[in-house]
Amino acid sequence: CTFRKSFESIARADASPQALRDLAWLQAQLPTEMGGCNIDTAFSRADSDFSMSLLKNWRTLVAHNPDFALDEGGASKYPAIAAAIATYESALSDSKEVCEKRTARDKNRSTTPSAAAT
Repeated sequence: CTFRKSFESIARADASPQALRDLAWLQAQLPTEMGGCNIDTAFSRADSDFSMSLLKNWRTLVAHNPDFALDEGGASKYPAIAAAIATYESALSDSKEVCEKRTARDKNRSTTPSAAAT
């Protein structure tokens, strides 16, 4: 993605290991309240937007057509519904992964008192 390459160039991340660049890109897409840059691309949101819309209206869909209900194992026979559920679970997993990595990073940071405190 050209936008990501531009972001990496601005952040001077070109020489960083790929894993750190991937983490920085994930963090950049977070809202500013969560320490990100609030970078939002239509491409990155298309699947999640569809998934959230589907899941938000899930009860209504099942009420109108019980055939949409999941089987006992929590799976769907419809590929779009199965993909929406997988996208939702992946988004949750990505969010948890970023939070865990940031927590681990923050624990390892050494803090130094500011000059004003001394």
